[in-house]
Amino acid sequence: MEIERFTSVPNGQGGYTQEWTVIAQINGTIDMLQGGINTDQQKVKEDSTHILIVIGTLDIKQGDRVRAFDKAYDVQYVDDPLNMGHHLEIELKVRG
Repeated sequence: MEIERFTSVPNGQGGYTQEWTVIAQINGTIDMLQGGINTDQQKVKEDSTHILIVIGTLDIKQGDRVRAFDKAYDVQYVDDPLNMGHHLEIELKVRG
């Protein structure tokens, strides 16, 4: 799996272009979220479709993109449960 971030890259003519740049290669598990989650009681965003579990911590934030299994997912929310640094729970939305 790859984590990508939208960055400005010099275009060679004095300007910049915006493009997705790979910032990390990771191992983790992606699972589909169950339908009917009560979003009023939980932190899960209404439009999140999947969750990525990664052991440890890494530089990932809302607005980044995850590429895995020939699909792209937008990062919706990143949680470090109890701020323990043990694992991250990253909510994703599959890109159409």
